[in-house]
Amino acid sequence: MPRIWQLGYNDGQSVRPGGQFLDGDILKTEYVDRTKDVLSVGFSFKTGEKRLGRALKPDNMPTKFRWGGSLARMPDVLLSHSVTLVNDKVRDIVEALEPGIHQFFPLETLTRGDVPGPRMYLMNICNRLDSVDRAQTTRVLERGHSWKTNQNPETLVFSLAQIGETKLWHDKHIFDTLIITDAVKEAFDAAKVTGFTYWPFPAV
Repeated sequence: MPRIWQLGYNDGQSVRPGGQFLDGDILKTEYVDRTKDVLSVGFSFKTGEKRLGRALKPDNMPTKFRWGGSLARMPDVLLSHSVTLVNDKVRDIVEALEPGIHQFFPLETLTRGDVPGPRMYLMNICNRLDSVDRAQTTRVLERGHSWKTNQNPETLVFSLAQIGETKLWHDKHIFDTLIITDAVKEAFDAAKVTGFTYWPFPAV
């Protein structure tokens, strides 16, 4: 049976090192299209909101980032200030799977002791879908806009028809979550991408 994967983050540290953008203002970034859609998570696209599946303007976007961990232990993926940072390996995989769709804002990085790190990118996924199968899902759509949190993944079922050819997206009714298909996870696993964790969900 096909699976859909929700992504989490684990940088491999027992205590998560802090991260700091050294310029720009992540709280002032804005979406290109702020048109309200159906009642959903983040439907108003306010200034400073992130991870909602639409393109961002480059204005106020940071270009420098300091991570509190060591260069030797820097993973391919980091979560900082509710945005996903990735290196060239991850960017190349995503671009190969969905070329020209998503945004990658380049970042100069420093690691612990101000040691220069690899080039990273603030990755903004620009697909926004209603991807959950209403007939098979047994969770409650709270207040008509967000799926109720539940520890049993089998109660949330995704629709392959609604997903179509999309491979990475944010769901309109799931808060702050990046979702991928089997094809993306297989590509990440083959490249031994570090920094992500994965939770499987059924799809029909």
